[in-house]
Amino acid sequence: MSSLEKQAVITHVTTGEKLIALTFDDGPDPLYTDRILAVLEKYHARATFFVLGQHVQQYPHLVRREIAAGHEVGVHGYRHVFLTRQPLYITLSQLKRSEELIVQATGYRPVYFRPPFGFYNPVVLKAVMDRGYRVVLWTPEMDPRDYTDPGVQVIARRIISGARNGDIVLLHDHGGDRTQTVQALEQILRVLGARGYKFVTLTELLENGKSEHIPA
Repeated sequence: MSSLEKQAVITHVTTGEKLIALTFDDGPDPLYTDRILAVLEKYHARATFFVLGQHVQQYPHLVRREIAAGHEVGVHGYRHVFLTRQPLYITLSQLKRSEELIVQATGYRPVYFRPPFGFYNPVVLKAVMDRGYRVVLWTPEMDPRDYTDPGVQVIARRIISGARNGDIVLLHDHGGDRTQTVQALEQILRVLGARGYKFVTLTELLENGKSEHIPA
């Protein structure tokens, strides 16, 4: 593991405050993004959406809605492909295109990047950072693999049982039937909210703690 990687890829934030960052990958989605936004609004929660450029191009109004609701948007690539399996110039071209689409839709310039599948190499990492992005994955224990449809209770339990200050949670709002994710999200927000947790954007989380990176 390179020293660059250990310094650059954020997975958790050390904080004394009961703050958690929810993140949603792969959207926006014409059905599930709106449902997730409604649940977040119900519980006064904020989140960060890592969007794909091709979906921003299809549904720019949904990205505008995310920003208007006080959420944050990061780049997840243009398509959901392994960046390590294509030439770097294509990755950078797609990153720039995704960035342009977000700016055109919202006037907002994203500052966070999450590679599809969480896969990258030092070359991709440096190139993305050179464009001014902070690379964010997720807290390993906070990946309930909702995309496998394990059941609402399984998704909710995996998050609720292991939640701690500064966690970065990985969920998805596109890529199939995300009904389980929507229903689990309601439980997560209700139960952890009752325990005093506040759900914030990545920027809010990072402003209130010290970022942790990929362990050696």
